Amino acid sequence: AVVSTQSTGNEGEKEVMILWNCFVLKEKPLADSAIPGLVGRFVEERGSEIRGRNLTNNFILHLSNLHSFGLLRAEELEKHVLSLYQQEELDVTAVKVKEADLTIVA
Repeated sequence: AVVSTQSTGNEGEKEVMILWNCFVLKEKPLADSAIPGLVGRFVEERGSEIRGRNLTNNFILHLSNLHSFGLLRAEELEKHVLSLYQQEELDVTAVKVKEADLTIVA
């Protein structure tokens, strides 16, 4: 709730921060060194939602901020962004396969 009332960012940034903060509270990382793995799990669990809500650019900005604060190396940032886009490609492929299956059945 603090993010939504005190943040100066746009609505997308606020949405990403709310998703991220809820995820972090659930995961309870013990140290800054846990952040790269946490980001990976976040992408796995919430990547589809990030893309579906058109928050990809806001999420990449969040990763850039983590990098700026020394919590995420550039290589890790790139890996997680690529993972997010690869998930999207898999989602598109799955939809095409389902559409093809429907066409065959019909």
